[in-house]
Amino acid sequence: MGTAPKGQMSQEFAKMAQQQQMIREALQKINKEENKDGKGSLGNLNQLAEDMKKTESDLVNKRINQETMERQKDLTTKLLDADKAQREQDEDSKRESTAAKEFPPSYKQLLEKFKKEQQSESELIQKLPPNLNYYYKNKIAEYYKLLNSPNK
Repeated sequence: MGTAPKGQMSQEFAKMAQQQQMIREALQKINKEENKDGKGSLGNLNQLAEDMKKTESDLVNKRINQETMERQKDLTTKLLDADKAQREQDEDSKRESTAAKEFPPSYKQLLEKFKKEQQSESELIQKLPPNLNYYYKNKIAEYYKLLNSPNK
């Protein structure tokens, strides 16, 4: 904006102030809607709105200084964070849980068969003499697994 005529700069400042006001009003509306039940997912956006009002005032009065620039930078960062939080919340709410479907009867039969085989294996292992070497107990368990494996 350095070499623009004075009238054009005034118009630019007025336009920026108007845009800032529109954004602030939209933010206040969102804040009011989000916090109506007391559970604002975006947090309290009143401080952002106040900072925006200060920036508007600076623009209208043509007082652009380092503080104004820093405030605007912080506002941009916070608004981007709020936008990201809102998108993440929308994604979370779009997720739906579905109840597990019933297995077909054939699966139930296979599961019952597997459970019976597993129980008979464990019973056989438990019947092994307690003084049997650990190595041999493992070999016997592997043998039973091979007997019951589907790759017979």
